[in-house]
Amino acid sequence: MSVWNIPWYVGGDFNVVRFPSERSTAGRLTSVMTDFSDFIDSCNLIDPPLEDGRFTWPSHEEVLVLSCIDRFLFTSEWEDHFQVMHQVILPKITSDYFPIILQGKQVFSVKRPFKFKNMWLEVDGFSDLVK
Repeated sequence: MSVWNIPWYVGGDFNVVRFPSERSTAGRLTSVMTDFSDFIDSCNLIDPPLEDGRFTWPSHEEVLVLSCIDRFLFTSEWEDHFQVMHQVILPKITSDYFPIILQGKQVFSVKRPFKFKNMWLEVDGFSDLVK
């Protein structure tokens, strides 16, 4: 359960990665990464995986470093209302960031079709419909 008992989400540029694998140069786990993950955990937020790419931002340094600093985080109450949410990376057009979108997957539940079966019962030579 989240801090507020209502469905909510937050998204944007957090300017920090959670894990070394979210940076192309990998590196080591830092205290800032741990603090960010602790914040997400303490708020009981869900950090869905990013699809169609690994990184959302390229640095402009001499050595190019790619990072995943943009994300959506949401509560379990949000997920209960909007099931099967995932983040999808989109092609960048004008910005140096790759935009991301939070979208739900179509979930189709197939119910068994209603079947009606006529059943006839012979009672004393008469045909009666048994319901």
